Amino acid sequence: MQAHHDLDRPAAEQLNRCREIPGFESLVAALGYDSLADWLARWAAIDGLSLAHEAWPVGVDPRWIASVGLPLLDQVQQSPPRSLLGLAAMPGCGKSTLCAWIKAAAARLGMAVEVVSLDYFYLPGEQLESAMAGNPWQAPRGIPGSHDAGLLLRALQQWRNEGTCEVPVFDKALRQGRGDRVGTRLLSADRLILEGWFVGAGPWASARHGELSTGLTPLSPAELAYRPVIERNLAPYQAVWRLLDGLWQLSPTTLSTVLAWKRQQNQSQQQQSGSALAEQDLETMTRSLQVSIPESALVAGRSADVVLRVDAQRQVQEVRLAGG
Repeated sequence: MQAHHDLDRPAAEQLNRCREIPGFESLVAALGYDSLADWLARWAAIDGLSLAHEAWPVGVDPRWIASVGLPLLDQVQQSPPRSLLGLAAMPGCGKSTLCAWIKAAAARLGMAVEVVSLDYFYLPGEQLESAMAGNPWQAPRGIPGSHDAGLLLRALQQWRNEGTCEVPVFDKALRQGRGDRVGTRLLSADRLILEGWFVGAGPWASARHGELSTGLTPLSPAELAYRPVIERNLAPYQAVWRLLDGLWQLSPTTLSTVLAWKRQQNQSQQQQSGSALAEQDLETMTRSLQVSIPESALVAGRSADVVLRVDAQRQVQEVRLAGG
């Protein structure tokens, strides 16, 4: 998360900065508020910027809480019991920390919210090795095809019916960093958030097999040849996306930003655990996230209801609503 800014300014001023974001007022209206002023007053009255503040790492920018955290918490709070909300965002943007805060803040407001990551459902070690064999980035996991989408679907259906489900526990440190499962845990909640970088992604027109975001190195022949494999691998996930009651996407204004985010994340991991990816491995992993799926297909399977466009400094630059 970016550096700590302006915490000495009144909370109302921090919240008021949201007025400057194109589309933010429409988001507030979609969340059921009569006006932006009503939304600002509601969160100022309960000191929303300080809600579950211990769940944020030191250095969280209050603008991130105001423009991303509070609207998303609003969405969760207004959703009926047994609602499943999808959250799609590239690694490194702060998605995991955001979800941890949503869970803690929701608890303060009397709601039991749990977060389910696509990462929980990586295939067991040997199956994962087989599924990832031959990908041009030598990615050990992360891309479509590395998860047990059927198990994920069954777990979410069980939760929808019973309010509880078992999810796998995946330890990324095992097998020299390639990861493996280490059992299961029971999950119980009123509402669930399903998070992952390609939540909502779907098949694309054949003409887009070579599509690439601006600012990135052109696709290699091996990458281009592997894209149809990725598209086939996405098919089992579509039944999962159909369970979603809503989908929010944190979308970088340019995919080239993802490498900078991943470098920051890698540095933090080095400081906290003493281990991190080598630069070449980091670049290769990031490349697989940037190019394995055409950017236009990231929400082709299940269109996002809310898209927050986020710049390199993790500031929301624009809000887009479905149909807007």
